[in-house]
Amino acid sequence: MTSKIEFLKPVDIRSVWSKEDRDFTPWLASQEVTASLLSQCEIEYDGELTIKREVEVPGVKRKLDVLVESTSGDRIAIENQFNELDHDHMTRALAYAVGLEAKAVIIIAESHRPEFVAVAEYLNAAALAYREKGIPVFLVTIELLTSSAQDTYFPQFEVVVRPDEWKAIVFQGAHGDAEESDRDIGMFNFHDQFLPDVRKATGMFKNVKPSSNNWKAGSFGLSGVQVTYNVSKRSTFASIWISAGSSVINVAGLEALRAHEKDIQVLLEGLDISWRVQETSSLDIAVDGIGWGGADESGARERLLQGLTTLATIARKYEPELRAAIGQARRL
Repeated sequence: MTSKIEFLKPVDIRSVWSKEDRDFTPWLASQEVTASLLSQCEIEYDGELTIKREVEVPGVKRKLDVLVESTSGDRIAIENQFNELDHDHMTRALAYAVGLEAKAVIIIAESHRPEFVAVAEYLNAAALAYREKGIPVFLVTIELLTSSAQDTYFPQFEVVVRPDEWKAIVFQGAHGDAEESDRDIGMFNFHDQFLPDVRKATGMFKNVKPSSNNWKAGSFGLSGVQVTYNVSKRSTFASIWISAGSSVINVAGLEALRAHEKDIQVLLEGLDISWRVQETSSLDIAVDGIGWGGADESGARERLLQGLTTLATIARKYEPELRAAIGQARRL
């Protein structure tokens, strides 16, 4: 006897759940389904879960669809919607999460629009920096599948957006000390305010998002070569950074720039240049006055912006030489 093999087929979720509030939300609020959803989001928790439906939010007339609470009292807000996520449900979910002091918010819909994905990614970067003051956002799709061979349906969750660096265990409140948290908040705010000016001045960093990381890189069309800045505890550097392959290839690219050192020095108006050769290679300029956390002293931010603008000009001017040198080194 030959076994029958077939792919599962998507069906309208309304064929099982006619009404969102009457049918879908009660199913979602069951222990098994909620645990599966949290697992999909990679959210770990301790103890038992308490799950409540139609939860009143202080100061808000409407109610949250589902509230999940751990034995320690930590909460996750869940808002669901049939069809594509809309502005109303997105803003309500965020408002509910804030009002209920949730540690995270999960928003479920059949699809999520690109602008909401972008908003969620921005909020997640902020949440990573602000730690216990931030609220991570998870955008999740729900799909219903079935087989023609039997009258059985298979729900499927897919996480569309989650925090990029989702390390913390939400229900355990694992947060860093105050000094580290202040540093992360300072770095996020610095990038958030600085990146728009960098994009405008250099034409690079277009898809770079603010975060608590101290290093950012912008591309200009040559693989393995970027214009970067790094805000460390005691000093800040702007660089043309080369990571195009082996150390031999990277040095070849750096030497292509170094052949024009006098002209580059003129463009940088007397700033001290460092030619750094390690596993990766770079042309560095130091900018004093911006310390750990992004503090700005005596116009240091403007000096960093001017340095990045000039390095972007240099990278584009000598792009043919860089490309040729790197390509030749790869062929050796």
